[in-house]
Parts: sequence; structure tokens; C-alpha cells
Amino acid sequence: MRCKYPYFHSILLTFIFQIVTFPIWAQVSPFPAIEQKLKIFSNQVMAGSEDFVRISNSDSLLNEFSRVLTIPGSFEFPFDSLKTVSRLTSEDKHFRIISWAIPKTDGSYEYSGLIQINSKKKGLKVIKLTDRSDELQGAENQILLPKNWYGALYYRIIPIQDKHSSTYTLLGWDGYNGLSKRKLIEILTFKGNDEVFFGASAFLHFPRKVKRIIFEYAANASMSINYDYQNVIIRQRNGNKVSISKKLKHMIVFDRLTASNPALEGQFQFYLPETNIFDAFVFENGKWNFVKDIDARNAPKVRKSKIKKVQYDLFQAPEEEKK
Repeated sequence: MRCKYPYFHSILLTFIFQIVTFPIWAQVSPFPAIEQKLKIFSNQVMAGSEDFVRISNSDSLLNEFSRVLTIPGSFEFPFDSLKTVSRLTSEDKHFRIISWAIPKTDGSYEYSGLIQINSKKKGLKVIKLTDRSDELQGAENQILLPKNWYGALYYRIIPIQDKHSSTYTLLGWDGYNGLSKRKLIEILTFKGNDEVFFGASAFLHFPRKVKRIIFEYAANASMSINYDYQNVIIRQRNGNKVSISKKLKHMIVFDRLTASNPALEGQFQFYLPETNIFDAFVFENGKWNFVKDIDARNAPKVRKSKIKKVQYDLFQAPEEEKK
């Protein structure tokens, strides 16, 4: 039967086609409107005139994020207009970690954030992170919980294969104070009923026993620390003979830090990266093995292209993380 109103019929078909092909979250979700609200809070965290204004807006940002991330479909929503908020999703899609910096008028920083767990069986779960780094004694050697988190702005997730738990390595930045900055290598572990732990005895052959790596250096310096694909020297002993070879491996490569003057050793606000001298952590047998003097020249392009770069323009992010 021919339609009496062919023009109306054409418009109706076009409308139906648009509904069917439009992204599901955009059809019915409140996420775009909520994102604009979050954007206002995040901007005020950076631009607030006083510390209490920044902290108040950070609390509002945390509470609103905690609410919206329990809504079905939120895990897939990118929130990519929040340029000062780090949003990192693990490769296995098990979780997303969100973090941001709260700059203070005295030059120091606090941090806030949360973890969104994406469980196929139990749905979405949100865990708030409370920065207690200024209260921690011997932070390098502690296993921490979300309620006493060592706050940082994360810029990379590195997955680790572990038979007994879901374990990941995080690279983070800490503006710390007006005299020095910090970089972190943090271990994040999910156990049991998605219980979250920060820190682990996962570092071997480092000059000291630690459960997380914290590098501190001069505030006016820039330290490079990235996951990369570089040469490592392999030494093999066969009786009295030692053979030396180079092998390309994925590793965490970083500048070696030294005091600008031997008399200032231990005063980390005077530590600077040595020129073109790099060390690394190579992941082998379930541990990060410390290796000195890495050949950090350009690796083959075909392999380096597989390394994902940071996608966000984070506040105060070091230059090597923006490239």
C-alpha cells in the first residue's frame, strides 16, 4: 500500500535511522550534562583564588564523580573534556583510575581521585582515594589502602601478569612543594573481592628495599620516567667466561639523579638528572629488576609505535609526558 504522505514517510525513516545508529550512551544518558558540571568543578580546582575554594571544588568533583561512575554505561564514557583530570583505563578494561592535583598557594600539592572497577559479575564499583602522603612516615616501605593513599597524578598504567592477583604498575607525578618535585612508580593490586592495595615487594636489586619507588628532585628540573622499549645489557657466565650481549626489552626507563654538589647529598631539592645517563626497571619473573646504564637511544620504530602515549593535557605535567 502506497503512503499518502511520501515526504512525511521519508522524514520518519531518517529519524528512525538516526536513533538506531546514534551511540547508546548519547541517546538516553545524562553523562554529557554531568560532564559539564564536572568541568566547572575541575576548572575551579586549578583556578580558585584561595586554597579553601580549590579544596571545596575538589570535594564536589570527587562526590559528583563517585555518583555518576555508578551509573551503567559510565565506564565507557570518556569525560575527555576534563583536561586537568587524569583518566586512565587498564588494557584489560578491569578498572579506571581517575586522579587530579590540587595546587596550594604555598607551592605544595594535594591529590584526590577514585578507582572505578568494572566487574562483569558485580557491575560497577567506585572506591574513593584519600591522600595522606603528608602524614606517612617511611612511605617507600608501606602497603597502603585507598583511605591512606600516597597521592599522585597518574599518567601511565602498565599491566603485570600475576597468577594470584590482578596487579598493575602506575607511573605518577607529584608537584610536592615549592622546593622539589617527585616521580613515583607505584604497584596497584586487586585481591579477593576487589580489595585495593598500593605498594608491593616487587623491586629487586635497587639500592634499598622498597615497596614503591619515590624519586625526589629540584623543583626547577624535569625528570624523565617512562615505559619504553630499549636495549639492556645481558651478561651470561659459562664457567670462567662471561659473554655480554644486548637485548631489546620493555622497561621503565628514567634519568639518574645526583646532587648538584657532593656536599648537598641527601638534600633532594638540589638533585638533578645526569646528562644522558639512564637506569631502568626491567620486568622479569614477576619482579621489576633494577638495571643501571641503559642504552636509551631510539628503539626500532615498529616496536616503539606499539607504546601508547598519554592522551591528556594534565596540569603541570612534565614535558616528556606531553610529547
